[in-house]
Amino acid sequence: MKNGAEPALPLAHARQTASVTPLRAVPLDAATADAALAQLLRRLASDRLRDLRDDGVTVAYIARMYGVEQGTMEEMISALGPGTR
Repeated sequence: MKNGAEPALPLAHARQTASVTPLRAVPLDAATADAALAQLLRRLASDRLRDLRDDGVTVAYIARMYGVEQGTMEEMISALGPGTR
C-alpha cells in the first residue's frame, strides 16, 4: 500500500539526469555583445556545415543550396576552422 511518502515510480529518486550547460546571457556592452553574437553565429554555422557534411552532402551542393560559388563556400569553411571539415 502506498501512503504517499514513496516515489510514484520505483527508484524515481535515483534516476540519472543529463547535465545541462547553463545559458550565458549576451553582454550589454555593444562591442562585447557583437563579439559574443559573432561567436555564436560562427558556432551555429560550423554545426550546420558539420551536420551537412556528416550526412554526405558535398561542398558543391552546399554552395548551390546557399546560392554561392563553390570557391566562396570552401573559403568560408576554411575560415570557420577545422571543426567543419
